[in-house]
Amino acid sequence: MRYISIVILLFCGLIEIKAQNQVDPYCHKAAFMPFSHSWISVDDPNYDIKHHEIHWTINPNVLAINGSVSTSCIITANNVSQILVDLSSALMVSSIKSDTLNLLFEHNNSDLITIQLPRVYNKDESFRFTINYGGTPTSSGLGSFNKGTHANQPVIWNVSPPFGSRDFWPCKNGLTDKIDSLDIYITSPSKYKGASNGLLISEYIDGDNYTCHWKHKYPIASYLVGVAVTNFAVYNDTVTLQTGKIVPIVNYVYPEGLTAAKSGTKELVKTLAFFDSLFVDYPFANEKYGHAQFGFGGGMEHQTMSFVTNFGFGLLAHELAHQWVGDQVTCNSWTDTWLNEGAATYFEGLAQERFKPTGFITWKISKRNNITSMPSGSVKVPETQSASRIFDGRLTYNKGAYLFHMLRWLIGDPLFFEGMSNYLDDRAYGFAATSDLQHHMEKVSGKDLDEFFADWYVGEGHPEYVVTWFQIDQKLYVKIDQKSSHPSVSFFEMPVPLRLTTSDGAKTFIRLDHTHSGQIFEIDAPLIVNTIDFDPLVWILAKGSVKKEIFSNIEDNQSSIWSVGPNPFDVTLSVNNAPETIFIYDSKGKLVLSSQTQTGSIDVSALIPGMYSICSGDGCKVVIKQ
Repeated sequence: MRYISIVILLFCGLIEIKAQNQVDPYCHKAAFMPFSHSWISVDDPNYDIKHHEIHWTINPNVLAINGSVSTSCIITANNVSQILVDLSSALMVSSIKSDTLNLLFEHNNSDLITIQLPRVYNKDESFRFTINYGGTPTSSGLGSFNKGTHANQPVIWNVSPPFGSRDFWPCKNGLTDKIDSLDIYITSPSKYKGASNGLLISEYIDGDNYTCHWKHKYPIASYLVGVAVTNFAVYNDTVTLQTGKIVPIVNYVYPEGLTAAKSGTKELVKTLAFFDSLFVDYPFANEKYGHAQFGFGGGMEHQTMSFVTNFGFGLLAHELAHQWVGDQVTCNSWTDTWLNEGAATYFEGLAQERFKPTGFITWKISKRNNITSMPSGSVKVPETQSASRIFDGRLTYNKGAYLFHMLRWLIGDPLFFEGMSNYLDDRAYGFAATSDLQHHMEKVSGKDLDEFFADWYVGEGHPEYVVTWFQIDQKLYVKIDQKSSHPSVSFFEMPVPLRLTTSDGAKTFIRLDHTHSGQIFEIDAPLIVNTIDFDPLVWILAKGSVKKEIFSNIEDNQSSIWSVGPNPFDVTLSVNNAPETIFIYDSKGKLVLSSQTQTGSIDVSALIPGMYSICSGDGCKVVIKQ
């Protein structure tokens, strides 16, 4: 799901500053939350949903829904006499039946239906029941079930995350049980069309009413079930997958925006083919991909039918990416929303890298600047009752995307893409946690990534680097100091990328494995280095500055027991508490002076200006003669 600022830009900005001090080019979900109530979902473990047959009657002129949901399920425990279903108490349940038998039920004020089964059921028994209901849906989260207009025409659509499915239909409202398959029937006045998941099986007009039947045969989380109704114009694109299979891209768009829509979806064809080749095959190749236009400020990744407000490259790429990350593999807790939103944001970046490479640098700089605009904030969502925190643009989307980008930098392209493919394949059509992603990245790379995820996923903030450098003869000395923007992480251990520009105009990229602040690197540099740039390709999430300046104490194995100075020096050096004879080497490693003096002054007037190593029995000091 992606959010952009439209007419409500000022409102979004006010909400974000007040709630999160959030700065981002699109609004997060809090801006759309009319009110909130308890979002606790029981997600009853005593039954496993196999199939929903849904019949909805929706008139986009009226904010209301009427219908029935028939659920086929398997009982998963012994001695089960009742089951729980999520449904807003604002909706009226007229009856619940199993075949022709009326079931006893209680629909309380906590948005739960308690259904009494006709007998005690045991594990692996099947059961089917139908809930008949209707009314005016209330809204939570992102609005759940929404009514709007376009070109003076009414439109109704849903946006269900994180817990809004129950606001308009009876379901399991959590992240533990995917529905194996769906049949959705939408009836509306005959001038309108309904869009939903899967394949359009049939549509017909009966008097003043239009009915369409959509069938979806892939596992799906309840919040990914979508419905939109208005006077849609409909057209198809097609994409050829790497297997040779041709898949339709079915588009339900506002008639007044048909030209812009056709341009955008035509360009998306190449993005879908690219994603299909990048990790694993398009997950819903036996059905379709598609779009339905709606009035929300961004997009929503309803499975096989993304809802979008416009047809811009970034938005379409983001929602398409969700078919892999979010739909095929769904986070198993809103704590791990970054597995959906951070990944889709990074896929959007990969599409930029593939098709708009100059724009990719701008894209990365924009994300990095947004993330580092504040010193705190964790990718891990600590509070899943807050829609604004779950879908925080700076942390869940942008910082989450940068975690994927830095994993790629850390282990390299081949292993990163292999690890992502293995992760998606392993958790296909199910749920995943951050630990699943970490497992696959560790397995392909052979690296222990505990510290990486502790720093970047759990920890807050980002590193700030100061790179200091100078060159003596053919040796380049680089010192990297780091401080953290937040006390939750004392040090971010990351390879640091630098670009050297030498006297002949050549540019060389180097990667320094930075393990502690103040670490000093000695690098062979046969040519004069004119400039050093910090992370010019924007690989790591950090602020950085570079300065050319002579520094002392270059050797990592310095002793804390003895000392030498001043540094830089002129004609004498003072030594204190050296344990053995003092040896002085020039920058090429040639012994130029030795002294028995372990405490006192050494005459070094004969030495020419340059860099020298002063060594004793337990280490060396690097000093500069002026």
